Amino acid sequence: MAYWHLAMNYSDLYNAPLTPQTFSILLALLAGENHSYGIRQRVEDDSQGMMTLSDGTLYAALKRLMAQGLVTKDEDRVYELTPAGQSKLRGELQRLKAMVRRAETRFVAQHYGLSEGPSWR
Repeated sequence: MAYWHLAMNYSDLYNAPLTPQTFSILLALLAGENHSYGIRQRVEDDSQGMMTLSDGTLYAALKRLMAQGLVTKDEDRVYELTPAGQSKLRGELQRLKAMVRRAETRFVAQHYGLSEGPSWR
């Protein structure tokens, strides 16, 4: 039985990559505060209909994001991205951009028959 999760601390969890659903929720909230229905609609619009969130997925993610201090909810059930949430989203965008750059570099290297040295990894 694996006990790796016991060794993780909060900072490991905070720095972990976001799931596509969580990324999409934070991105939707970057456009402004919203109710859950509005968040769901923005996620669907942003993904051009490729991602739809069930109630269970959306509310579980929002609960997790609130526990991490990335999202707040007021008494009218309006959700808002916190400064920490903006920072987390910015960090994830940087991580994704770096992955795309690496992938593009590898495709170019493959196309031109270049070998990948240690600096390409």
